[in-house]
Amino acid sequence: EVGLWRISTGAMLYNLHLPSRATYPNAVDFPLSLAFSPDDNLLAVGGLSQLSLWEMPSGKFRFSGSSGHVNRLHFSDDGKKLYLKTDHLAVAEIAEQERQQYRNVAEAFQPVDQGRDNGGGDSAFSMPNRWIASCPPIWQTKGGEISLWDVERKQLYKVICHDGVQSMDFTSASQLVTASIRPGSSVTTVLDLKTGRELARLCQLGHAVFSPTGEVFATLKTVPRSVNVIRHPPPRSYVEVEKTLRGASVFGGIELWETRTGRKLAELPHDALKYLQFSPNGEIISSVGPESIKLWQISKLTRDAVK
Repeated sequence: EVGLWRISTGAMLYNLHLPSRATYPNAVDFPLSLAFSPDDNLLAVGGLSQLSLWEMPSGKFRFSGSSGHVNRLHFSDDGKKLYLKTDHLAVAEIAEQERQQYRNVAEAFQPVDQGRDNGGGDSAFSMPNRWIASCPPIWQTKGGEISLWDVERKQLYKVICHDGVQSMDFTSASQLVTASIRPGSSVTTVLDLKTGRELARLCQLGHAVFSPTGEVFATLKTVPRSVNVIRHPPPRSYVEVEKTLRGASVFGGIELWETRTGRKLAELPHDALKYLQFSPNGEIISSVGPESIKLWQISKLTRDAVK
């Protein structure tokens, strides 16, 4: 199922019950990715090997088509195309996919092998649609690399070497932001697309998401899994804090930052946080955890940052 809520009230509108394979041979049996069209009239749902389209706000089912393992979805600015991140990058004309829904009509970006990552990597889309950045899972590459794709030509533009890339986003100025895991730390950096050079290192944190204007960005706050306080008796007489990560850290909230100065604006609590997203006007940020979705009104914070 896919649930829809009204943002202004937090009230749940309805669940979209995804069609079964018994009814539609190419039905989405497990949702992996979602995307709204620019006019909010369509909702695309990507699954294990399928793609479905729904009309909004009625929730009317439109069609289900064949595709790969759809990890990411993104509409073109005119709403007529869908960019798919499966085990490679591809683009599908919505009208053509609807006419031939039992065939995969998505056109792959070239060369296909460069975009292949077995479905586990991340991708980012610049606005307006000019570039797509993709990377394989960090365990698949020894040195780490980012592939930058030309959307109009559907071709690879260049490869940027960058260690341990875990997630990516674009600033409003089409600079590429990466969150990387490196020995002993997680780091968020801003890269120049033309040269691949590091322009800025924002903070020793992971996964950054920028507001639409780029003045503010949010990061997932990393906290250790457990903290053990050790009190040493005399004559040593000091307190030692032992952090036990057990191989990984968890995300315990949101940190908001001013891009221009790197100043921290606020911390917002949300245990076991998994995902962040700004609203189109930048006044609300949503956070998704295993048991809840939270909406935060941050318009005053962002206005203060701009001033």
